[in-house]
Amino acid sequence: MDYYRSDCGIHYVLNAAGAQYTWQVDPEISISKSVAGHVLTLSSDVCHGSSITSAIWDGVQFISNLNSGQGCGSNLYITTAAASGMQTWAPTEPGAQDDAAPLIGSTNWQLLGKNAAGDGMLRRIQACFWLRPSEILVAGNPAINTRIVSNVVQTTRTQISDFGNANIISVLNDFLIPPDPIIQAGPQASFIPFYFYAPNVSGLGFNTQKWVNFTTGATRAYSAGQTSTTEVVMSSLDANHAQAAVYGPGVLRPADGGFYEAFKTTNGTGFAAQFGYPVKLYPNGVPAGIYSLSAAWCLGTETDVIAAIVAAAAALPTAVYP
Repeated sequence: MDYYRSDCGIHYVLNAAGAQYTWQVDPEISISKSVAGHVLTLSSDVCHGSSITSAIWDGVQFISNLNSGQGCGSNLYITTAAASGMQTWAPTEPGAQDDAAPLIGSTNWQLLGKNAAGDGMLRRIQACFWLRPSEILVAGNPAINTRIVSNVVQTTRTQISDFGNANIISVLNDFLIPPDPIIQAGPQASFIPFYFYAPNVSGLGFNTQKWVNFTTGATRAYSAGQTSTTEVVMSSLDANHAQAAVYGPGVLRPADGGFYEAFKTTNGTGFAAQFGYPVKLYPNGVPAGIYSLSAAWCLGTETDVIAAIVAAAAALPTAVYP
């Protein structure tokens, strides 16, 4: 019996003969809290895994959720000895690559638990793979997964106004990687504890980017050349709305082989995005166990977000690897 497919929150399991075995409907969950005089509401919808698909503060939507690869989420890439390319083995929180237009409204992950109370949210899933078995995406190398649902269990805890700062949303992830010969053959892994896609509409979206020194709060123009103490902040043109992702110690620093990717469309009508790719080398293969990685999503005015970046960088727990 194999978990097979879902349609906008109606998840079902098929047995070997293809007959429907059981199903459940997943509700949308939301959390809210007043942040700097405005209510912030985060929602995780029924169609895109356990990822955050809506974040509204001061009447502004901070998330672009055009397909399952967008919104806010977490990913894991493992490069194996048999195939190079960072996405040849890639279970994700939001869903698979083909859960996109015109197929929005379906996803492949398996929900294990989801609940919200007040300003905190907990989601637990069995992540699905970004690529279908043998699908080719990176450098001509085929995906090495043999099914669409992975055996990686991910638990994510999200808390608004954490670490004593109203503008910090903590995102704490546990990736449970079981013994698996394919995984243990991998010489390197990239854990992405948090990323976001934001609207990028000219004059209204997150069109400007700056480097922020997370120890001093000093800023400089965004360009190539991240240092070991800088993060990216994305802001509206008037600086009244801004956001940034900060990774905890041991997750992403250039010395570990990690880097940031922050980009936007050039015509001002698409989206802006921020990713971080922390790379860990495992000469003897990626070990099984629980990987605990932290991140903070800083959201508010640009001034408040810059202060939150500094506070989050000092408060986030250090990554734990097996």
